[in-house]
Amino acid sequence: MKIVKTLTQERAEYAYDKINQIRLKPQYSPAKVAMHLRRLPAMVLANGLGQTLAFLLADAGCDKNKPSYLVYDMLAQWLVAKRKLYEGQPHDLIYHLVSGNRVAYQRAQQEVWALLDWLRKFADAYLPSTETKGEGKL
Repeated sequence: MKIVKTLTQERAEYAYDKINQIRLKPQYSPAKVAMHLRRLPAMVLANGLGQTLAFLLADAGCDKNKPSYLVYDMLAQWLVAKRKLYEGQPHDLIYHLVSGNRVAYQRAQQEVWALLDWLRKFADAYLPSTETKGEGKL
């Protein structure tokens, strides 16, 4: 029998899995990932989703192992691969946001706010807030 989950449960499970992956791979700088996740809701609210994602990409440069790219990828994977709000590959999300319509953009922005709520909560619970502080436990 297949377990049916609510969208909220799916978001929570996805966020939990992503935070756990970061926690288990300290080369990704869990404290810096947590810092981004704590700041992003305000950035999305103030600047919009497109500018926030552009900031993350610019901060990462070409390094896909930087914390800012990992956060971008978490959001892109959710919107493109999991929720299927955009077609194509997750790394093309920024293109779809700037070239798509307003309704799709607003839907994606609301979905990111809902996902960030879970990501931020799990980051607060399980990731260190500074590089010197010990890691949380799952």
